[in-house]
Amino acid sequence: MSEELLSSQKAAAILKVAVSTVKRWTDEGLLPCVKTAGGHRRYALSDLERFSSLQGGIADEIPMMDKEKIHDLPLGVIELDDEGNIIFYSKGESKLSGYKAEEVMGRHFFTDVAPCTNNRIVYRPFQEGILKGVLNMEVSYTFTYVMRPTNVRLHLFRHQATQTNWLLVWHELATEQESTPAAASIEE
Repeated sequence: MSEELLSSQKAAAILKVAVSTVKRWTDEGLLPCVKTAGGHRRYALSDLERFSSLQGGIADEIPMMDKEKIHDLPLGVIELDDEGNIIFYSKGESKLSGYKAEEVMGRHFFTDVAPCTNNRIVYRPFQEGILKGVLNMEVSYTFTYVMRPTNVRLHLFRHQATQTNWLLVWHELATEQESTPAAASIEE
């Protein structure tokens, strides 16, 4: 008996991202799918579970990866010192944020680069994690500084073996419902 295949909408719900993000990951070759005769994408639950575990497990691998491999990842990767200053800024994050690495290197992420994160939701857990020596926090968030509001999933963590701090940023493209004329007028 073959595995049931799920729609893009159901896949997005399982992965907790926008449908357009699922489609982008598929187009980038990161998430396998089967196309129906009508051209609709269908996803095997086992593939979604595998992909989801890779997303969660990548945090253990990134601090040990060659920087060039990090640049090829389809997400933003930022390394921060204990004060919150940027010491590595991936090409993936540059592409998604519009900032060049040379513009942000050495700058304080939470106050200079993304001041919308200088709050109790993002910066305070970072500070507390540094003080305790343990940091592992994920949150869905909306970047609002410089770029138009952008939904992201943030993962702040401290890699114990290397004593390094990382911020992983999964950018989610807006769904068609979010791209209403009312939303566009607010952004202008």
